[in-house]
Amino acid sequence: MTALSSALDTPRPDPRRAQRILSGTGIAWFLCAVTGQAIFAVYIAVFYGGSAIQGNLARWNDVLFNGLRPGDLVGNTLLMLHLPLALLITASGPLQLVPAIRRRLPAFHRWNGRFYVTVALLISSGAIALNLLRPNFGGWTNAALQCFNGAAIFTCALMALRTARARNFPSHRRWATRLFLMASGVWFLRVMMMAWAIPTGGAGLGDQLDGPAGRAAMLAQTVLPLAVYQLYLLAETSRTSLPKHAMSALLVVLTLIMAGGIAGASLVMWLPRITA
Repeated sequence: MTALSSALDTPRPDPRRAQRILSGTGIAWFLCAVTGQAIFAVYIAVFYGGSAIQGNLARWNDVLFNGLRPGDLVGNTLLMLHLPLALLITASGPLQLVPAIRRRLPAFHRWNGRFYVTVALLISSGAIALNLLRPNFGGWTNAALQCFNGAAIFTCALMALRTARARNFPSHRRWATRLFLMASGVWFLRVMMMAWAIPTGGAGLGDQLDGPAGRAAMLAQTVLPLAVYQLYLLAETSRTSLPKHAMSALLVVLTLIMAGGIAGASLVMWLPRITA
């Protein structure tokens, strides 16, 4: 009887508590990502915007993989439009995912959402065109992987718009989150590069991200965020605690890795150019 009583008295896993932990780790990941993207947005504004104001566009080629080229009017125009659009989408995207803004400022949420989708469609179209016109960086393999990311942005943007118009708001929020993840591909790529380079010294990245690790990062900027988010959705809808706890643990690990990549990118790539 004592053993039976002890077994019966053993606390059972509480799915509600597990859900709170999962939500908390998801929020922690989001805050870490938004902090890193805010630093990236400041970097874009100060370095690229500052160089343009000073009339020193040549500085862009010091850092861009595939920069300005003499005589390439179309490619240079696409690149010069891409950078301010990248700043705008980086600044406006996180605002769409904050529940308090969605509840208290619904008009702002709708208009910012239309703006975000429009910029996403423009930036993905421009990125695809730019990579097709300039496949030199890493060859056609990297160009195809970047076009894949652009196509993912385009698809998620259209689906977010479609589900919003259909007033299917649960599905809309999922597609809007996917759009945020895909539109953050350029940022994810840099964070992944630094998260890999810090412990390995950049082994396998290649001079033009054409090494095995570089190719993997180019693919992972699209595939990994979508895969992790899908796992999160599966854990969130699970009726048992184990998937929620497992996903929470994975998010903690990924958040720590991402924080290391953000710190590395900030200290090595972004902050030195902001303060120069």
